[in-house]
Parts: sequence; structure tokens; C-alpha cells
Amino acid sequence: MKKYFHHAGYTPRMVTPDYMYNVYDRTGEMIDIPQIECISPIGKLVQPKTIAELCYDSTQNILKNAQSNQIYVTWSGGIDSTLVLSELLKHAPRDQLVVMMDDNSIKEYPEFYEKHVRDKLKTTTMDFYTDNPLKDAIKNGIVVTGHLMDPVFGANIYQAIPKEKLKQSIPEFLKSINKDSRLMYIKLISACPRPLQNIKDFFWWMDYTLNYQSEQLMWLLEVPDMILDVNLFHFGAGADWNNYAVSTPAEIKWPGYDFRKYKQVIKDQIFDFTKDEFYTTEKIKMPSWRHYRTSEQRHTDKAVWIDTDWKRGYLPPTFNF
Repeated sequence: MKKYFHHAGYTPRMVTPDYMYNVYDRTGEMIDIPQIECISPIGKLVQPKTIAELCYDSTQNILKNAQSNQIYVTWSGGIDSTLVLSELLKHAPRDQLVVMMDDNSIKEYPEFYEKHVRDKLKTTTMDFYTDNPLKDAIKNGIVVTGHLMDPVFGANIYQAIPKEKLKQSIPEFLKSINKDSRLMYIKLISACPRPLQNIKDFFWWMDYTLNYQSEQLMWLLEVPDMILDVNLFHFGAGADWNNYAVSTPAEIKWPGYDFRKYKQVIKDQIFDFTKDEFYTTEKIKMPSWRHYRTSEQRHTDKAVWIDTDWKRGYLPPTFNF
């Protein structure tokens, strides 16, 4: 059977409790799609590496793969991309780094721009209405993103759920949904290597298992010559980050329900570089910058499948899926 990493004809959408464009269940327990191959298996229950260790290993992997080529860091000014740029600034030669950004990047974190980017690093404009900047970047370098931090930590789904729902126990939540959904969710819950503590933990698990591969491939569907871990690297990818994701309860990734505490361990790691107390205590997660494009613009010239040889298949731009 021909294998795909993505195929819009096989991967369904999920609209509640969060909108996921192309659902692929990496456990295979709730939704089994034999035509799709899993790129990154879910993590194992282990004593995970620390955030500092994970960041160091990711940085060294990127430097090893980049060799002497340019490293284009997609910096939105948000938590994930600021972590990536901060960690690379600790170890990479300054002349090897190119910051892909726009005016919104500066607005989101002006202090970082003034102190660490302006007149210190090469920059290039990230135009969110065309993929040309990404196409140009991979001609003579690699692109690095913080893209997978969200499924590791669970952000997208948290922002769609009321606080009172997050505080429910798993049995309370399961009682509130219809029988078919309940049976599917029970399969997914049972597939987690550790017992899920509460609904906040379960919603992280659902986003992590169902949305991860879609997040991995989002830009590759739009840029034909991009290949994962060849010229596109997600900083939070790999077995060790997946082990951290599975082995770490949601309460550590987001203590309590104040969204300023979300990804606190990541913000603490950023503080190690910036010493910016205000950002560390007050910064909240913002929507991904690529969402500035309209749905029509996102689907223009977008691949509808990628096979395991990284070949793409396309339909006319007017095709909606």
C-alpha cells in the first residue's frame, strides 16, 4: 500500500473542542488511517531531560545539520520563536544567523529586537501572504521554527476551552458528551503511557496526539522543495522532546489557570538569556503569525498530499478541503 505523510483525502477535520485541519492519531487507537505513516512516534514514559538539556541538544543538532550554511530563524517575537533565537544566539556564529521577521515581530517583543537583533543580526522580511521568503531561504540555508512547541505544551486547544471545563475531572467531562464521542475519547485516554490527571491534561494529550503531524507538515504543504529535517527544522522536534511531552503532566507545563503561567518553563529558559523579568512573568501566548493569512491564501497552490518520498500532489487553487 502506498504510504503518505499527509493526504487530505484520508485525514479528517475536527471542529470541537478545537479546530484541527488534518487529524492524524499517532496512537492509532481512536482514528486508524493505515495509508498515513507516522513521522514522529509519541514519546515514552521516562525521566525526561530538562528544558535546558533539550534546548542545548536541539541547538547542536541544528548547527550540525546547517554546517556552514545560513540558519534562517523564523522569529515572531512570541515565546516559542524567542526561545529558538535565544538558544541559537548562545552557540551559533552571529554571521550565520538570519532573522526572518516583520513589523509584528518587533511589536510583540520590542525589547528583544533592540537588544539582540537590531544592527546585530542579519534580517529578512517575512511576508505572510506569500511563501517566497521561505523558498528563498532554503536556496542557501535551512529554516528553523518553534512550531512544535504548541502540541508539546497544548496551547491551541487550551485557548478554545473555558476555564470551568478545564477544571472538570475526566469522568465529569465524559458524562457530558454523546456516547460515540465518549467511546472514542476513552480509547485515546487509554493509549496514554501515563495516567492523565484531569481534563487539562487530557486536552493536552488530544492536541499532542491528533495535531502534531499536521503542525510538522504545515509549511511543507506550501513550499514544494522543503523537506523535514533536511532544510526545515522544528526546534522542539525529536524523541527527547516527545518523551518530555508524554512524561510531564500538564500542571508542570501550565501551572494553575492563569495564562501568564503557560509555558512557564520555556519562559524561565528564555530568562536565562535575556534576564527580562517582565517578559518572564507577564508574556502570554499569542496566535501563530502564519494565521494572518486568509483561508483562501493558505490553500493557494497547497499540496493535498505528500508521500514518503516527499513528492507532492496538487489540485487547482480553487479546490477547498
